[in-house]
Amino acid sequence: MYHITSFPEVIKSQYQVSKKYSDLKISNKRNLKNSYLKFLEKIQKDCKPNFESHKITYSLEAVEKAKKAFGFSKLNDLGQENSIGETLDIIKANKLKDKINRAIYKLKNIDVNLYHVFDIVVNEIVLSRCGSFNSNIKAFGGTSQKGLGLIWISDYGSLSQIDLIELIIHETTHNLVFIDELVHSHFDYNYINDKDTWCISAILDSHRPIDKVYHSIIVASEILLFRHCNNAMNTGYSLHPNTKDLLKTTRKSIASFMSNKNVARTAKPRTYNIVDLIDNKLIDIFGKIV
Repeated sequence: MYHITSFPEVIKSQYQVSKKYSDLKISNKRNLKNSYLKFLEKIQKDCKPNFESHKITYSLEAVEKAKKAFGFSKLNDLGQENSIGETLDIIKANKLKDKINRAIYKLKNIDVNLYHVFDIVVNEIVLSRCGSFNSNIKAFGGTSQKGLGLIWISDYGSLSQIDLIELIIHETTHNLVFIDELVHSHFDYNYINDKDTWCISAILDSHRPIDKVYHSIIVASEILLFRHCNNAMNTGYSLHPNTKDLLKTTRKSIASFMSNKNVARTAKPRTYNIVDLIDNKLIDIFGKIV
């Protein structure tokens, strides 16, 4: 949402969900962040936000909280409730924590406004082992609508610094989409599980529920636009596909979304507007499909 809309617009959405939870006029980052934490405390009884200054945690309590946020849902199509594994030993946890902190510092140097968005939106990064789901698929991390403000990162794989930066952007973007949905309705959830509304995902390049596809289009586009804005188009990646392949699957996903007439049963105008905005941005930057 940061690259797709704008920095002021994502801050505006943050303000709109947080404003009534502030005792003071929200005039700076600290006030906005504190108001957002109070908002999360009010709406998330089972996933209390982290009010501490340190974001990265790996305690048993934190891992169990993350597991609860990732619990079973009818919207889970890949068995995501089993993705989070057990706690890490302290040596592995601290090693991963150091890598993530360095990636966050690098992100701040690359794009300070994007860093500020991350810093306001994400109050906790929980580290753990990786579980398995859907025929032993492994995950590098994740986010849940029932755990706004929380990002889970696993010890799976060996990610470079740029991969970790993209993972942070990936999961922060999911949070921004959830926040945007609180301000602007995205779907009629009475029809969200209708399989004739499923489309092709931009990330996994497979048929998935429409809400997952919508998120994938936004996340993939944010990664593409981040690379473009920061001249990182040809850097080697292991987390997300290379730029050429990711652009191809994103455009394929957009075409799948726009051509499926059944999507209109559940998708709201805001949803179509965002996908259309993305399509035009990708054309402006990367050119039309040839």
